[in-house]
Amino acid sequence: MTATPVDLRHSRPVVLGADGRAGAAIAEALSAHAPQTVAAGRVELDATDYFRMCGELERLEADLVINAVGWADVDACEADPAQSHLLNAVAAGKMARAARGAGARFVHLSSDYVFDGAGGAPYAESAVPNPLSVYGRNKREGELLVLESHPEALILRTAWLFGGHGRRPGFVEKVLAAALAGGSIPVVRDQVGCPTGVGDLARGLVELLAVGATGLVHVASAGGVSRADFARAILDETKRFDVQIEPVLSDSMGDRARRPADSRLDTSLFTRLTGAPSRPWREGLREVLALHRQESAGL
Repeated sequence: MTATPVDLRHSRPVVLGADGRAGAAIAEALSAHAPQTVAAGRVELDATDYFRMCGELERLEADLVINAVGWADVDACEADPAQSHLLNAVAAGKMARAARGAGARFVHLSSDYVFDGAGGAPYAESAVPNPLSVYGRNKREGELLVLESHPEALILRTAWLFGGHGRRPGFVEKVLAAALAGGSIPVVRDQVGCPTGVGDLARGLVELLAVGATGLVHVASAGGVSRADFARAILDETKRFDVQIEPVLSDSMGDRARRPADSRLDTSLFTRLTGAPSRPWREGLREVLALHRQESAGL
């Protein structure tokens, strides 16, 4: 569905969770189009404090709120389901309600982990969710609470985010660190998904706002790959490390939470809405690794 397109030049967006990997990239992308963008991290604006949120959105005269708040440590969510429920479900609904009360549009980030991965093909937005983990169940509940609180919200499901700067190392950083340490690197081969650069997610959001998109939209890079092959691609693109990726089964990793075996997302709706095809994940990876080389002056 679509509503009136957002004119970012005159918009006053507030990005919640701007101290995280996705939020920081979104704030940066929006700022290039909307000079009045406010990037709020946990210290500036606590997403769990509904009444303060209402007051701040009114004070800032926000007309667009992007929720990049969430707890994406899937195994930690399994160990602390109450905290996961608060951050990934309850807070999302409260933020959507606060945005609607302020007369602002609302954008929420969700995950491919709302699916069980048993479908054998990329998931469209119409596919029935069946999450396997606490994290996945809470993200699905968050989607429902957002739409209940703000029926005109835009919910972006994305997958396997990489790049940018997060509060903890992402997959790319972990693979590079393991390569520096030497030896073979065990990586699961029985999980397939769509690795998505945070820059591509942010650009996709800007394109969807420009056409006034609402409802559920999948935003992910084009192409599917296993985690083991993604790790190989990281090393191949760096052209520096003489180490081997050791493909292993998920059961051997001792993770608390179950992951979907094949959580690829169908992004054809995104292309129909925006006219823009999703960029292949390998192109996004090259962009991220180039930034790593600049920052570290070594890779």
